[in-house]
Amino acid sequence: MTNHINQAPASLADAEPEKELDDNKEQTPIIINGAQDFKGESAYIAITYKELEGFKFNEHQYLVSSDKLKIPFTPEMLYKYSIIAERKPFLRSATWDAGDLEKFLSGDAVLSMGELHSEIVQKLKSHVDFHGEGWHDFTSLWVIGTYFHRMFPSYPYVHLNGNAGTGKTKCMTLIAALSFNGELSVNSTPSYLIRLVHDSHSTCCLDEVEKLQQAKDEESKTILAMLNSGYKRGAYVGKSEQKRSGGNWELKRFEAYSPKVIAGIQGLPASLASRCIPIIMLRSVNKAVVNQEVDEASPRWQHTRNNLYRAALTYHGDIERAYQKLTDDELLGRSWELWRPILAIATCVGGDIYQKVRELALQTESRKKDIETEVVVTPTLLKALYDLLGGDGVEMDYYPIRRISEYLVAYDSDIFGWLGEDKNKNRRGKWVTNQLRIAGVLAGKTEQMKFGSENVRVCLLDRSKIKELLERQGIPMEEKDKPRNEQPFKTLEELADEIPF
Repeated sequence: MTNHINQAPASLADAEPEKELDDNKEQTPIIINGAQDFKGESAYIAITYKELEGFKFNEHQYLVSSDKLKIPFTPEMLYKYSIIAERKPFLRSATWDAGDLEKFLSGDAVLSMGELHSEIVQKLKSHVDFHGEGWHDFTSLWVIGTYFHRMFPSYPYVHLNGNAGTGKTKCMTLIAALSFNGELSVNSTPSYLIRLVHDSHSTCCLDEVEKLQQAKDEESKTILAMLNSGYKRGAYVGKSEQKRSGGNWELKRFEAYSPKVIAGIQGLPASLASRCIPIIMLRSVNKAVVNQEVDEASPRWQHTRNNLYRAALTYHGDIERAYQKLTDDELLGRSWELWRPILAIATCVGGDIYQKVRELALQTESRKKDIETEVVVTPTLLKALYDLLGGDGVEMDYYPIRRISEYLVAYDSDIFGWLGEDKNKNRRGKWVTNQLRIAGVLAGKTEQMKFGSENVRVCLLDRSKIKELLERQGIPMEEKDKPRNEQPFKTLEELADEIPF
């Protein structure tokens, strides 16, 4: 998100709160953490403006509430409203346009949750080409949720997993431009990120996370600790710091909880992967989307952020009630913990979004183990299938699952050799079918069909679809590759007696 310089109206810097409390009435202090909080029926968000005063810019920070209060963020002014802030946020200026804030405080109309969701989906679709249905809706709901994340006991990470050139960085740039205090990390120091999360509850978008896994320094280990614990509210990481004046060291705790997007080519450690909702990124063949860059200075993002701030201070009660009422018989344990905030927001968006995203959740969780190896297995599987169909010179045809299994063994024994082992004969058919479904080339269900003298289970393969997916992966294609193990490939008839189907 760009550091916009937003010169607020002259009166804004000197503004007094519009409502005064009865000084004689005893008030129970409201303790907020700073940048975003929800207490009782009220929501609180901190905003910073940079204003030109003479020949220099000065920052003025305010606490805005759902009660339409705008309070200068100083201990004295907060005290007048019986508010105590645990920490002073470190915020960029103009995340919420000053003029739009004034309109909101004056009672200007707020977009419905459905309208807001549609606005974000439209921007996502014009810039990012996700592989599979429902991911634009999910990402929009996740972005909206960053403005409510302090309401939830936990909030899922997003893991963008894919090869180079698949749009991971552009997707993160867009998410950072829209999300609550979004920050795209480009060589930021671990100390900076730790304090950014602690002070501002920022949505952190971290690229090339594999480098952190390989790092040995203490700061990077602290970042990994933050990632492993920071999807839950109340999680802290500890550091020992020397006092500025030198001498003794003091112990400090930094809050780790905030929304995070993690991108990389490789998979994640199991502990971190279990905190993520994974999105597999493939190379787009849509030139209009590929050529659409994210201009962070564009007023398009400011306009949407304005609407997101308005929504956070308007619909927090609806989302809280939806979250508390929501139950599910199929999403359980950690899966339910991750998806529940997203589904609660979906219920408030309305329409068929809830059912659409819930189905996406069920599909994602059911194949999560496969997703961890998908980036390795899928490209080789696609090349083998393209080679198999290319060799027969057809665009679309039915193929026995066993025939595909045999060809995979011949094509790359290092990855698929275990399929040819007799001890795996009872599971290879199910595994191949599942991998075809993950790769996105299985059209409908498999069928039982007579093939030669046998009744075998077959699937319909589409060569043009396989070619399209290979292009999106950025993988070169040849019309006919030789099987990798140099052994002659045997036909289904030749192996019919050797490998029972």
